[in-house]
Amino acid sequence: MNSPMSRFENGDPGKSSPAATDAEPGHGRAASTAVWLKSSFCQSGECVEVSAVDGMVLMRDSKAPQAGTLCFSSDEFDAFVRGAVAGEFSNLVAR
Repeated sequence: MNSPMSRFENGDPGKSSPAATDAEPGHGRAASTAVWLKSSFCQSGECVEVSAVDGMVLMRDSKAPQAGTLCFSSDEFDAFVRGAVAGEFSNLVAR
């Protein structure tokens, strides 16, 4: 499926791009082995990045990756993504 968070391979819109990997406080090896993805819908480059490691989903702020990561189970992240797709958080975004 070609979703906005699918892996970036060729620069096409609607795909995400891998970001550099750095060790981060609080998640040790998991964060250091992470391949970070961000949506190509991120025009400023200052966006949320996600990575899947050892069955968990890590999330960080791309403009401050050294600030650490949030860690979610795959079920928690799946529930969030389904809610976002359903528009449950649309009121949080100014358009």
